Amino acid sequence: MSLLDCTTKILGIVESVSKRPVRVQEDPTLQLLATVTIARGSAPFHMVKYRPMLQQPPDYKICYECGFIVRLFENPPESRFVFGPSPEASSKMDDLLADRSLLPQVRQMKDMLLQGILTQLRSVPIGLRVDEWLWEFCPSLRDQQISATKMQLQQNVQTLDPGIRRSFPKKIVDANTAINAAYAVFWADRLKDPAYALPYRSIGANIDGETLLDISKNIEPRPDNDWSLVDRWAEQLGLRDWYKWIGYSLEN
Repeated sequence: MSLLDCTTKILGIVESVSKRPVRVQEDPTLQLLATVTIARGSAPFHMVKYRPMLQQPPDYKICYECGFIVRLFENPPESRFVFGPSPEASSKMDDLLADRSLLPQVRQMKDMLLQGILTQLRSVPIGLRVDEWLWEFCPSLRDQQISATKMQLQQNVQTLDPGIRRSFPKKIVDANTAINAAYAVFWADRLKDPAYALPYRSIGANIDGETLLDISKNIEPRPDNDWSLVDRWAEQLGLRDWYKWIGYSLEN
């Protein structure tokens, strides 16, 4: 696999800050564009998996996932945390799914819905920090970055279908829409194309997205602020008690 010089440089940064290398692997079964498993304990490396796509090199996907590793390890050991569901999260989702207006198959999607909204809550606010860094640090990645972003924007818009919105618990739909709106407004501004935010503006969700972005703008973009950034978004979305921060140690 031939990688851009910038990708090689970022892989080197990960190894430098974490003292563990990165293993990169294709995985055509992934639903997401890419995932990262951060090394700990006896694991000898961080694992980045990406979904191969025709005519689309993997560099941006690799670098984006590596950005999360870099931001974690740029904190001192006592300030490194990973994200997981709170003890209350399962029962809170049960309460939402107890709505008898929901289809039975939706009520059976508890784990997927819970994992999905919590992953989105963690990954998008921090991910926008990573994207800002890559935009400036790796200009050679921009074409790939823009292409992947447009694909994600298109995928996100599909969740605005009224039928889909009526099929799931309102709290989850509202949180998902607000986070997607923030992503769309961010990229509409970065790409200087307001059309990307129009689907959210048409239902008034752009306001929720702008509110989340205002929170981000008022928090210094240092890695040690990532946890409070997610907390502030969660408070705005009414999800603060759905997750917990767990101390991370490379050794165990």
